[in-house]
Amino acid sequence: MLSTGGTVAASINALLATGCTPRAIAVVSQGLFVGRAEHALLPLPIQHILTTDSLAERPSSLPVEVHSLGPLVAEAIRRLHNGLVPPQRP
Repeated sequence: MLSTGGTVAASINALLATGCTPRAIAVVSQGLFVGRAEHALLPLPIQHILTTDSLAERPSSLPVEVHSLGPLVAEAIRRLHNGLVPPQRP
């Protein structure tokens, strides 16, 4: 989950400090983008932030790509309904 962007920013800055290529892609389950998240992330070399539509989108200048959970949830329901879920291990 990306909330204020602090952990993502710290992670990217740590990678950059070790000499990593200045290109980053963040993948998060939920993009909250609260407080100063945009301010913390805009100066960083982030190419994409991939998140889901589990929350309402917030306007942003960040390169956010929102992916739908609908097909994934529908497939899980279909598999459960049709008994296609593998048995649980003890």
